[in-house]
Amino acid sequence: MKRLQTIEEQVKGALVSDPSTRGDDFLLVLEVYKNYLPLDLWEKLSEVLSTHNKHSLPSFASVVRSRRKLQAEDVSLVNTKVKSFRKDQEQAYLDYVRN
Repeated sequence: MKRLQTIEEQVKGALVSDPSTRGDDFLLVLEVYKNYLPLDLWEKLSEVLSTHNKHSLPSFASVVRSRRKLQAEDVSLVNTKVKSFRKDQEQAYLDYVRN
């Protein structure tokens, strides 16, 4: 639950300090990842994410939604270890959202 609170704080900080993150998931993710990556890796990621429109990159949400849809349709595409981990984390997330 502490990790979720930390992420929320970082997202809020980005939304408050940089209004461009309010309408662009790529820039929002980039701002949050700044807290996790060494500067050289962040700069490389920044180069890609800040030019996402130029490269017509699909949104993170679209990629994740597509994966969920495909895995729901074909269970052979599911990583069982990841599925188990997500199930374990689901209750912690629900508790966090309710508080």
